[in-house]
Amino acid sequence: MSTESTPTMAAAKDNGQKQHSRDELRAQVANDVEAFLAAGGEVQEVERGKRADPPKAPSNQYGSRPI
Repeated sequence: MSTESTPTMAAAKDNGQKQHSRDELRAQVANDVEAFLAAGGEVQEVERGKRADPPKAPSNQYGSRPI
């Protein structure tokens, strides 16, 4: 019998580690938001689909280089 872990065991281990780090990130974001609000920060609601940088039309550069 091999002492190496099987792929499913490795995936389960990775998933556990990823879940743990995701939980840490969520907790950190929650703490950061609480600190922001406590310091007088405000949350603004932005309408759905609004972008700060609207998409630009593609530029046509066909034939722009000399032969």
